Amino acid sequence: MTSGFIERQEQGDEITKTEKIISWDDNIHSPAILTRKTGEIFQINAVFTELTGFRLSEISGIPVSTYLKQVNDELSATQSVNSPLLIYLVHKNRKPDLLCHFTRESINPEGTEEFDLIQLYPLTGQSYEMNGNQKDTEIPDDRLVNSNSLNSILTHKDTLAKIIPDLLILIDKKANVLEVNQNQNFAIPHLSRLLRNKNLFRLFPEKSQIIVKILDEVSIARESEIQIEIIGSGKKKRFLKYKLVSVDNNQLMAVIHDITELALTEEALLLSNERLNQIQQISGIGSWDVTFNEEPKILTWNFFELLGVEYPENHVNIDHIRHYNLVHPDDVKRCRKSIEEAIEQKADTYSIDYRILDRGKNIRHLHSEAQLKFNNSGRIWRWTGTLQDITTQKKAERMKSAAFQISQLIHSQHNLSHLMEAIHQIIASLMPAPNLLIALRSESDGKITFPYCIDPAGVPDAESAVKGLIGFALGTGEPLLVSAAAIDLMISEKIIRKPLAVPESWLGIPLKAHDRVLGVITLQSYTPDITYGEDEKDIL
Repeated sequence: MTSGFIERQEQGDEITKTEKIISWDDNIHSPAILTRKTGEIFQINAVFTELTGFRLSEISGIPVSTYLKQVNDELSATQSVNSPLLIYLVHKNRKPDLLCHFTRESINPEGTEEFDLIQLYPLTGQSYEMNGNQKDTEIPDDRLVNSNSLNSILTHKDTLAKIIPDLLILIDKKANVLEVNQNQNFAIPHLSRLLRNKNLFRLFPEKSQIIVKILDEVSIARESEIQIEIIGSGKKKRFLKYKLVSVDNNQLMAVIHDITELALTEEALLLSNERLNQIQQISGIGSWDVTFNEEPKILTWNFFELLGVEYPENHVNIDHIRHYNLVHPDDVKRCRKSIEEAIEQKADTYSIDYRILDRGKNIRHLHSEAQLKFNNSGRIWRWTGTLQDITTQKKAERMKSAAFQISQLIHSQHNLSHLMEAIHQIIASLMPAPNLLIALRSESDGKITFPYCIDPAGVPDAESAVKGLIGFALGTGEPLLVSAAAIDLMISEKIIRKPLAVPESWLGIPLKAHDRVLGVITLQSYTPDITYGEDEKDIL
């Protein structure tokens, strides 16, 4: 995509600045001027040169008020964007000056200073006096064009073809084509010949519903836009956008713009975004991209899915991207500080690990990496980054650390009771473990002993243990994870004997040496607040 500049300044600094200004006049088909905040002209587009005869080298750095003069006052630097005031545009070689509407807005392209973008909208077919007695003139409705003005426009086809890169069609209330003006660069060259002096209903019977809609627009004198798809030469699909304007309540002018490249680009971008989303879902990564203008523009890919929350029903805002409401209470302050310091210090990047509580109140570990970009005034204008779920990685690291601690304890701790207390503490750091019991079976007589027991039900007797869950786990030599309902079923089926207190959740893991089962380590919970699952079974 090109910027549309008609000239480059010859000074090195200005060339660099010019090249950094991104597509300021893309899709601007009216005369446009880019000025510094102090009012000097910095750039003009090709339509301005076509209309006025001025080249950039002639007027660069000159105050814009030299070429734009208001009907009543000089051009005000505080003029609002939506002002209805008229303005005169000076021409290089002709008089009188051209009367125009104008708009002004501030833009801040990447890596440059702030500029004012002034767009001009010439009025035709009307006479005004610059000095002397000025007639009070009501500004016409933007949606309604006077037929004399239209005829005046259509008589200057050479100028019109250069300025408007579209196809203009004038039709009556019966869909008869009265006049056609086609720019030579319009993507479908045969359309003007096809349409001229024809009836749209006969030409496009399959589009009759759209044509009826167009004619309805005529009756209510309302501007509207319709996008349609047609098959061009070589069976190539093309997309056209119709902008409809009523003329004298009897006729309609359609401005037809070829948006095929834009539509295909949007389709490709949509497909690319879908593929990126799928890849990030598979890899457990989410990402975001925020551009700060008057209103932040926010894009996300697999971001909310990774956080485990619903996509916001209203529009996504900065608070959603920060997601402090999901961050674990112990990590919020640190997380907020990392981001704020990075912005304060104008850092290019930052990274942080933290925990969140997702929709199911599960604690998950995330790793975030972000990039920051700032404009010349030091304000942040872009914030991009990725989120990665590292819960499994963190769990593996904790498991590795726990295994190392236990191996060290076995070699250094000579008191079995102290060793088991230390192991209990390590297990409790990995999962809720208020109640833990270790049972060992004698190789000589098969009796069960309990060298370690922290449980409100107390140490079970050996006989009950043999006929209960502990004995079942010793007999199978396999891990056993059961709920209160499963325990009741095992009792009713006489698989085990009923214990003194039935736990809500019970987890038993056999202690093995080679192929021999030496005992079992168990965790039991007596409240629904703590339940054990496959994750806890795998860890234990």
